[in-house]
Amino acid sequence: MGPFVCAPDLGCVDGVCAALPGDGEPCTLDSRCAGDLACDFTPRGSVCGPRKPAFAPCQNDQICEEGLYCEFSLGQCTAILAAGSPCNDGNECGPTGSCLPGPSGAFECAPKPSAGQRCLFECTEGLHCAPLASESFCAPEICLDL
Repeated sequence: MGPFVCAPDLGCVDGVCAALPGDGEPCTLDSRCAGDLACDFTPRGSVCGPRKPAFAPCQNDQICEEGLYCEFSLGQCTAILAAGSPCNDGNECGPTGSCLPGPSGAFECAPKPSAGQRCLFECTEGLHCAPLASESFCAPEICLDL
């Protein structure tokens, strides 16, 4: 028996497909919530709640308002860095950015690579970072002949 998948407007809650949870309710198995709510990882578990503004405490990027990410070293929502800004972790570059080696070799925020471009871990949607012998490139599909 394989995994069960819920309809797009439903989520897995306590092993059953149900309406996406509301404010204060436990998140779905895949950390989703109803409406504009987000899944906040708290000491009492993953709970749905409103997105948080800049400088608010956070445990994950998803809970921060648009344009913000969770700066883990500070534990607070912080503005996403612009392209060309020095970076360390990758999440500081936002959902459409990636932390990649720049022209000087230092890591900096850049747009996620697209088809045929060099990558480290991630690519634009629908592509995968395909490891090759010496470099990795964004490709539409990865197949391994075992």
